Amino acid sequence: MKKVIVIVVFTIAGAGGGWLLTEVNQQEKEIAELQNQLSQFASEGSNRVREENNEALTLQQDKPNPSLQQSTDRTSERDENGLIDENSLSTDRPKTLVEQVLNGPSIYDKTRSLEELSMTDPETSKALLNDLLAKGELQTDDRQIVTRGIYYLSENDGSLPDQELELMYHATEDNEVKRVSAMVFAERGDAALLHDYVGTQQTLLQSDNAEDRANALRHLGSIRNNIGVNDITQHLHDPDPYVRFSAITALSASGDKRHVEAIKALQEDEDFLVREAVSNTLDFLKTVEPDDRIDISRSDVKKVAANYFVVNSR
Repeated sequence: MKKVIVIVVFTIAGAGGGWLLTEVNQQEKEIAELQNQLSQFASEGSNRVREENNEALTLQQDKPNPSLQQSTDRTSERDENGLIDENSLSTDRPKTLVEQVLNGPSIYDKTRSLEELSMTDPETSKALLNDLLAKGELQTDDRQIVTRGIYYLSENDGSLPDQELELMYHATEDNEVKRVSAMVFAERGDAALLHDYVGTQQTLLQSDNAEDRANALRHLGSIRNNIGVNDITQHLHDPDPYVRFSAITALSASGDKRHVEAIKALQEDEDFLVREAVSNTLDFLKTVEPDDRIDISRSDVKKVAANYFVVNSR
């Protein structure tokens, strides 16, 4: 192509076109130099890209792979009191579950995550429950987490030994947690904690405060066992109508039919709520088997662990 250009130039310009040939040669040199610069630039860019890729690859190889990371030693994550250290948890699934249990959008979401955690990593679940108990007075959500956590762990054979369950019972003054712990213990064949729990309620029944007496009756009824029935019946004629109402509903929850006649005696009570409770309780007790409620069942524990206190329930 260059020769063609030169020939055309000489043909057209003749001998007088020498100056044009010089100009063409100069442009050719400039083009060649530009091509050389472009080639050098391309080579340098390729080397730089290659270096960056090598550096990125090195960083990627140095970064630990979560999928290959071994499970964290849970023993090392606890302080001298056996409480969990959230900052020491690994970035695996259990840590995600702990965060969901503590910070879930609702108690439903929290307890779903807690159930999974109790089944997949009972040690972390127990540490979490003990951590909440160590904080003192439990808020509503924390109470639900602890009571349900005890129930979930008790369903997983061997996950919550008697000794650890007993420690949880004595680690708190929360009535809900104590009741669930005592009921699980009794279901295993040992009523020691249940008798201790009933003893505490018997003391409260002597209180001059009507609310204390009513709460104690409610707690005695919700263990769904006749162990405290005699204490309940003594308050069927309490001077406070709310206490009488609580005594009737507690007998309904216990399922004990031995005191039906004593309940009937309140059918003409001056308080409307007491009369309604009597009617509902008598209807319910007709559906209960004649045998006394002595044994604690899994369904009983589950209902109490879920913080249910339903008057007309078995």
